[in-house]
Amino acid sequence: MNNALPDDFHRRHLLAEARRHLALVLRGRRREPGLDERIVDAALARYCLDISEPRTLRGLLPAYRL
Repeated sequence: MNNALPDDFHRRHLLAEARRHLALVLRGRRREPGLDERIVDAALARYCLDISEPRTLRGLLPAYRL
C-alpha cells in the first residue's frame, strides 16, 4: 500500500484533472512548462482552506498545511 499522505492523493488527482483539461483545450499544441502545476496551486489556494487544528509538530509547519 502507498504511504502517501491523503493530501498528496488529492493534489495528484487535481494535477491529473488539470492535465486532462489542458489536453482537451490545447488539442495537441505544446503547453507552457509548469502550467498544470500553477493551475493546481491556484485552485488549492483559492478553494481549499484547512481549518483543522494541527495535532502534531509537523502539522504546524507552513509547508505541510494548505
